[in-house]
Amino acid sequence: MTDSQRASANLLEAAAGDLDAAFDSLREIGEAVVRVHRGASEADRPTTRADLISLRPLIRRQLRRLDALVAGIGVLARPGLLPDAPMFVEWWCAGPTEPFLLRVSLDPEHPVFSDYDTFEWFKGPWRGGSTRIVGPWVDYTGTSEHVMTLSVPIFDEFEEFLGVVGADLLARQIEEIALGPLRSIPDDAALVNAEGRVIASNTPRLLVGSLLEESDARWAAESAGDWTLRDDGVAASRHRGLSWTVVVFPRR
Repeated sequence: MTDSQRASANLLEAAAGDLDAAFDSLREIGEAVVRVHRGASEADRPTTRADLISLRPLIRRQLRRLDALVAGIGVLARPGLLPDAPMFVEWWCAGPTEPFLLRVSLDPEHPVFSDYDTFEWFKGPWRGGSTRIVGPWVDYTGTSEHVMTLSVPIFDEFEEFLGVVGADLLARQIEEIALGPLRSIPDDAALVNAEGRVIASNTPRLLVGSLLEESDARWAAESAGDWTLRDDGVAASRHRGLSWTVVVFPRR
């Protein structure tokens, strides 16, 4: 195994470990949403805002558990689920000393309306029934942080979609994890997401937030195994359980 292969594998394993911890926290919150929804159903009444607000201690606890990794974490209800709130967000952000509740506008007439049901991290889990990692992007309607959003769909035992549990990972935290291994790669290298957007890199040639050339992004997304080498010397290492890839380009 070359130094580049070893560094790529170490980077992906470290990132996967942090993502696994975050997804575990999200699933725990999702299971709690299902329980309060079931409890309301057994009491022959609809789920309400108060039921989801009752999860605040758990959400704050999970936010503390993930410490500096995330900027925020919370629950977003499926539009129309709650009779006393057409849309509902219970989202807590990491503050300097204590978590604080994020205030977002859910009024369609408001100039900064947070129509979260149109966002990919909400629509994707709803339609596909699986977890999502979206970004990096800037959360202009929320925390204004440069983040990557993780999301997990919430379905009850009857397969009714209840909403999404999400977390915003701080892009700078992932960069810090990635930079050490990337700097040990002698060629130009970047950690990219499934769309080929750069999450972290060791070169100005591959700026964070930029997209790889379409052909490179497609090839990276289709690469398989721990190390794939292209005829022109470009290499890719893709984690088997993660949608992120380390792409290495020979230095010009």
